[in-house]
Amino acid sequence: MRAVSIGEIQKNISILTTLTEAIEVIDGRKKEHIATITPTKQRVSLSGLGGKYKDRIPAQLRGIDTKTAFETAMGEYIGGKYENSAN
Repeated sequence: MRAVSIGEIQKNISILTTLTEAIEVIDGRKKEHIATITPTKQRVSLSGLGGKYKDRIPAQLRGIDTKTAFETAMGEYIGGKYENSAN
């Protein structure tokens, strides 16, 4: 477990966004343990979208991972862009 001061978190918030292990938050002046922060598991799935946007996923993109969806979307965008400029 890594110890981090409050000031260090305030200066560099990316400590929390790139968290891979639990960290202890320490008050630098009083040398007291304030909190323990643990990372959460992240889901990389289009079906994990919630609320009103869940129904907006096109049928051909449901059930595939985000990398495949990105490649499909970029292929369609690039193809349309060059198809229109050739005319």
